[in-house]
Amino acid sequence: MDIGKVIESRRSIRSYKDKKVSWKLISEILNAATFSPSSGNQQNWRFVIVNEGDKKSQIAVACLKQEWMNTAPIHIVICADYSNI
Repeated sequence: MDIGKVIESRRSIRSYKDKKVSWKLISEILNAATFSPSSGNQQNWRFVIVNEGDKKSQIAVACLKQEWMNTAPIHIVICADYSNI
């Protein structure tokens, strides 16, 4: 795979299908994310799945009022736990 083509074809997705995401797929995504490298292999991340409309709206407001985020079926919030680092 040509890295230049990968970088050039990157997209910022801001519209989503009105379709539920299965928990099986969410689980697969999170499982893949756990293989990401981390400093000292600390794996200090925590994942929070948000699918409630009001909470998604609050997250969109907290993210500099990016209301387009509300059209996503779920939000995956990635948090870092620095207590052991």
